[in-house]
Formats: sequence, C-alpha cells, structure tokens
Amino acid sequence: MGLPLSAGGITSTTSSGTTFSGNFITSGRSSPRFGRRARVLCDYDARDVDELNLTSDEIINVRDPGDGNTDYYLGEKGILKGRVPRAFLEVLDD
Repeated sequence: MGLPLSAGGITSTTSSGTTFSGNFITSGRSSPRFGRRARVLCDYDARDVDELNLTSDEIINVRDPGDGNTDYYLGEKGILKGRVPRAFLEVLDD
C-alpha cells in the first residue's frame, strides 16, 4: 500500500502553508485524489512499512481507505502515501 520510506531532516512551513520536509514538498492544499486535509496533532513513528511517519502540526491529505477500517485514514505527504492513525489527526475539510 504505502511506500517504506520516511522523511528525515528538518521540517518547516512557510506562511503560505507549504511544508518542506526531507526530500519532498506538500502544498497544504488538498490533492485531487485526496479530498480532505488534516493537521497532525502529535508526532507518530510508523510501526509498519505501509504507515507514514507524522510530525506535529504538519498538514497532510487524507481519505477513507475503503477497507472498512475505522482506525486509519489513507494519507498523502508529497510523494509518500500510507496509512495514518485517525487519533493523531484533526480533519480540516469536510
């Protein structure tokens, strides 16, 4: 499902909402494939290769995974995609 990659290094967010982290950039706007944006409430270290690492206060794109699992969203951070626990997110778009 997700890629077994994680972003390392420094994360920063510009005033326009663009987040620079590791080797990828996310715009803070919803991607056409992912309908909602979510703010990460606290850091999360992925526990499996199909999960994403999360950093507090970053904005990611999310959608329901479609597999009936209510504990996770499918998340997108730049080119990275993977499962993210719903408990660590505040959904910004409805």
